Amino acid sequence: MKRKGGRREFGRILLKTLAVMVSIAVFCTLGYSLLERHQRLVEVEEEIAEVKESLEEERKKQQELTARRDKLRDPEYIELLARQELGLIRPDDVPYQWTFQR
Repeated sequence: MKRKGGRREFGRILLKTLAVMVSIAVFCTLGYSLLERHQRLVEVEEEIAEVKESLEEERKKQQELTARRDKLRDPEYIELLARQELGLIRPDDVPYQWTFQR
């Protein structure tokens, strides 16, 4: 009878050991999975920050371009550019040039 009891006790210990090992394996797998997901979450958060920064830069560019477009629609500004950059004059203007002598 001692042999039967010893085998049962050995079987219980073996079963408990196996259960603990399976539990450890499951927890390790879950831990690894959580770690991978956390790393991916961090990567996605960094990407979001970069996209937000890029979006803000593009919005500033858009505002600058809109302001420039609005200026170019102003006839007075167009005349100023024509006079300063192209040297154009109105038909009723009297042209003159300064000449400096040394």
